[in-house]
Parts: sequence; C-alpha cells; structure tokens
Amino acid sequence: MRDGQRPVVAFCGGSGITPVMSIVKSALTTTVRPVRLLYANRDLASVIFDDDLRSMGDRHASRLDIRLHLDTDGGFLDAGTVAEFAASAAPGLDGDFYICGPGPFMDLVEATLLGAGVDAGSISTERFDGPGVAASTAPANATGVEVAGAEVAGAEVPESVTLILGGKNVTVGYQPGDTVLQTARRGGLQAPFSCEAGDCATCMAIVREGSATMRVNNALTPDEVEEGWVLTCQALPRGRTVTVEYEAF
Repeated sequence: MRDGQRPVVAFCGGSGITPVMSIVKSALTTTVRPVRLLYANRDLASVIFDDDLRSMGDRHASRLDIRLHLDTDGGFLDAGTVAEFAASAAPGLDGDFYICGPGPFMDLVEATLLGAGVDAGSISTERFDGPGVAASTAPANATGVEVAGAEVAGAEVPESVTLILGGKNVTVGYQPGDTVLQTARRGGLQAPFSCEAGDCATCMAIVREGSATMRVNNALTPDEVEEGWVLTCQALPRGRTVTVEYEAF
C-alpha cells in the first residue's frame, strides 16, 4: 500500500478480494485514511470473507464503506457504476486505487478510471488470470488435469458437478465460469479453503472423473497434478461428467 493520506479505493471481483483484504486491513489498522471497497460477485453465495467484511464494517463504520455488487441483482458491473463509485469514494478522484479480479473486470475498471481522469500512477493492479501467471503450463495429462494461465476457449463444461466431502456425495448444477470451490459452496458444502489465490494447498481435492483446468497453481507439485489433484479455488470443471473428492480433513 502506498503512503499518504488520500482515500484508499479498491475494486475487486470474486477471489480478487484476497489480496485486497490485506490492503484494507493495513489501511484500517495503521492509518486514519478512509477506505472504500466495491466488491463484485455473481451472487450472494459467491461472496468470500462475508463475515470478515461485516465485522470490519461494524468496527470501522466511520472510515470503511463496502458496496457489494451482485450480478443477480444489478446485472453485470458497468462503467457507469465504476465511475460513480470512484467519484463518491475519492472526491476529485484524488485517491489511491487498487484493482484485482478476473481479467475482463480489471480491464473495465482500469479503463473507466483512466477515462475519468485518474492518474495512471494512482492505480495499482494485480492480475491472477493472465498468461504466465500459472506456476507451470502443460497439456492435459492422463488424469485430465491441466494447468493454464487462461481459460480454455470452447472447452466443454458439465451440466453438474459431483462433489465428495467427508463421505457425503452432493451433485450441484454447474454455472459456467465457477470454480470447483464456488460450486461446492453453492451446494451447501463447507469445503476447506484459505488463500483462494492458488498459493496454498488447503483447498486441494482430487479429480475422480472428468477433468479440470487450473487457472493458477503455486502449491501443487507436478507429481500431485499428474495424480489428479487440483486446487479447487482455481479449478474449472471440464467435460460432460465431473466428480471431485476432497481428502479427509
């Protein structure tokens, strides 16, 4: 986080909240700067750190303003919403802006801020789904697990995903673009997770049937990937039938 007294204004989408949370917490605990956060998700069930955000909002009500944008309620985030939030969060657009999320989301926010007159030096971005981000890139192996920095265009996606957790089997309707972890949450499962950035292995599970593409892998070894293990926070189900099993925890 940059030094100064200007408002901290953050835009994040989906699991892009993970690095932004560190910035927000640092600003609230080490400065007196106002903090404004716009957090976009597909629906309420997809919101990460919901309890933490509510708790921080209660503790820092005078300095922290959090706006949740849900596609199911307001449609996809658009430039008008971004511009309005930026103008209200930082009068005169004089602030430090942080952006993290899926590529199209980041492109929209960054282009809107620059178009509104925000200085490029005041904008910080962290991309986690672009080419070259993954720890390794390889064609699908015998297990059907592929590690790639970008989603595979035209890849077949399942109508549903079967998840096995603690001996319980749950089949959940699949929404294209969701990770295995997001699918598990929508199915009401308390699946393990931690960083949600592909940097730890807390959420690891094994693909028993079908295949998956990981956006990022900074935690699993090549041997583990070869065996069929995936980071469910980064794994996109592929194929007609997909079954993923979490190890006992």
